[in-house]
Amino acid sequence: MARLHGHLDAALHLLDRQVVDVDGALVGKVDDLEITEYADGRLEVTGLLLGPAALVVRVATRHDDRALAWWVRLGPQWRDRGRPGWISIEDVKQLDSEVTLRKRRAGVVVPQPEAAPGRTLHRASTLLESTVVGPGGEVLEERVRDFRLEPGERPTVHALIVSRGRPGTLLGYDRDRVRRPVLLAKALGWLNRHTGELGLDDVEIDWDGRTVRSRRLPGPLTRLHAEA
Repeated sequence: MARLHGHLDAALHLLDRQVVDVDGALVGKVDDLEITEYADGRLEVTGLLLGPAALVVRVATRHDDRALAWWVRLGPQWRDRGRPGWISIEDVKQLDSEVTLRKRRAGVVVPQPEAAPGRTLHRASTLLESTVVGPGGEVLEERVRDFRLEPGERPTVHALIVSRGRPGTLLGYDRDRVRRPVLLAKALGWLNRHTGELGLDDVEIDWDGRTVRSRRLPGPLTRLHAEA
């Protein structure tokens, strides 16, 4: 059964969501996402990252290693303190308003494993807020605010959402159908004028430099929900 039945935006719909087990017991919350890059350039969400070792890196300025090193130094006696807790996407039953697992919570969270041969692991937080460079080499005002996942058994990244606004400014209204009240719709349209979308096939991601180089300018943002 597909875990994702409709398109979702990873940061908006998954980050900070509660994780519950098959019995409804709370496991934790999603502090970051593991993204696996394959040799053909495909990007899949392959795991959920939980705990301070995930959150500290996500909220640290520039996402450097100093914050994580600080966290490790606070408890050097604890093994794997620098590795975030990890839940395999294979253990996820449904991605919705909360993340529901197909197992009980005992033992479902383990230290994040190393990447398999031929694959590279990234974090969603590394991609978010990346600088966008246009087709002429110019640095655009827009930054990566989110990325869109295709439905299916394994959530696959297929587009980047870029905007000049601050993260979370539109609270998701820019992705959904908002037609009433008219005043709100017009206000959101004005706020949303610099929000756009880049297909994954049109970009090259420099993960270490936190830069996205695009072969075209951002296009109009696709709505998550079709018009009635």
